[in-house]
Amino acid sequence: MTRTGWKTLLWVLTAALASAVVAEEPLLLSEESGGILELEGERRLEIVGVNGLIVVRQGKPGELRFAARKSDDTKTERPVALWLDGSTLRLAPAEGLEDEPLRLEVSIPAELDTRFKVVDSTVNVSGLRGRVEVSGERLLLTVRSIEAPVDLELSDSTVQLVSVTEDVELQGSEIDGRFDNVGGLLTLNVQIGDIRVNHLRGELDADLEDVVLAGDNLMALVHVEASGGSASLFGCRAGARLILSDTPLELRKSKGSVEIDTDAEVRFQEHEGPLTVRGSGAAVYGGKLSGGALEIESSGAEVRLEDIEGATMIRGDRLDVHVTGSKGELTVSTTSSNVQVDKAQTSVTVENDFGDVEIHGATKLVQVFSRDGEVRLDGLKGPAQVRADGPAVEVHWTAFSGTESSSVENARGDVRVSVPTNSRCRIDAHAPNGRVESDIEELHVSDDGHSASGLLNGGRAAAPQVKKPTIEVKAAGDLYVFAAGQLASER
Repeated sequence: MTRTGWKTLLWVLTAALASAVVAEEPLLLSEESGGILELEGERRLEIVGVNGLIVVRQGKPGELRFAARKSDDTKTERPVALWLDGSTLRLAPAEGLEDEPLRLEVSIPAELDTRFKVVDSTVNVSGLRGRVEVSGERLLLTVRSIEAPVDLELSDSTVQLVSVTEDVELQGSEIDGRFDNVGGLLTLNVQIGDIRVNHLRGELDADLEDVVLAGDNLMALVHVEASGGSASLFGCRAGARLILSDTPLELRKSKGSVEIDTDAEVRFQEHEGPLTVRGSGAAVYGGKLSGGALEIESSGAEVRLEDIEGATMIRGDRLDVHVTGSKGELTVSTTSSNVQVDKAQTSVTVENDFGDVEIHGATKLVQVFSRDGEVRLDGLKGPAQVRADGPAVEVHWTAFSGTESSSVENARGDVRVSVPTNSRCRIDAHAPNGRVESDIEELHVSDDGHSASGLLNGGRAAAPQVKKPTIEVKAAGDLYVFAAGQLASER
């Protein structure tokens, strides 16, 4: 179209707009391959039924321009219908050309709202300050540099959304989506898909089914309800509430209060703040937690933890628990479970029925309450309180200092204890229904062999004014007290 033709169309459209302000029915303004239209006031542009390549970008203030060509031959112009419907301008296929793929390019004032209802198309939208709404199927959609809300309703589509300052909402199925640098609330309601979210400054509110979700650098609160698929959240900065069903979770370099209800695997690394995991069958693997307490409640699963600085509480049944290097108070309350704790640097309390307990290298108070399981504590450097009702209890100290006393009792089976002979302590041992054996010179066994007692002064002269802790040992079966490194099981 010549420049003169453009001017003629401009005059015609301007006159049509002036006469159509009060019209109740949509008014067909033109069926041309292109045109320029002067706008007045707030209006919305709709693109409906066009398929092919659609490009909408920021243009001159107060002016709409459009041009349409064949999709596979950009030199061949094709008409489109321009309608006025109240305050809405609508571009649609010209009569008889509804199924022909087009290349439609439109420039509009930045503040104009836009709405797309299209299928089988590539849609690019950029540089606008008005609301953007897109609905359709089988779209390749790119939305970039928008200073307004974006609403998407899609299926079987690929979405790339970059630099949107306001809220974004997506509803759809079979979505491959990328969301980068969103400033407002991101709401996702998606069935089946692959969603990536990066540098989100607003909150994330997601309801997902069979979706692979990956988030990185999430600055505000995260709320996710998901079934199936998986979730990976890196750099979650302001906490999260996650309700997951058959959805494995990876949480890394996160901060804030995080609550997780799940029946699937949870892995966390470098979390700062309180962390709670609840659920049946929820396996937990994690390390480097600081700045808050860790609480785990599960059943029928593994729990593997390392380098936890905060207080830790583990509850459940049929668990396989292994905690290494805990720096905060550790409490385990389980049934039908196996519990192992290595290199705990603060107090440890374990209550376990119908399962074994092993604690290695603890430096502070250890308390164990066990029924129908074996108990083995070794490498201890602090006091121990053991109450057991099981086949065997074994306690091994490598150092013993301070004034806190220890007590070891097994109401059903044998007890084996070893103490470093350079320690200062009093030992009282009783086996009313068994025998007491010892290789420690200072420990005197009674004539009937049911008890033994004595003072260890660490090889130094007796110092009555120095308060010595007491180690009291009781066994329903036999009781063995030996110098460190000489447990009966090793002799």
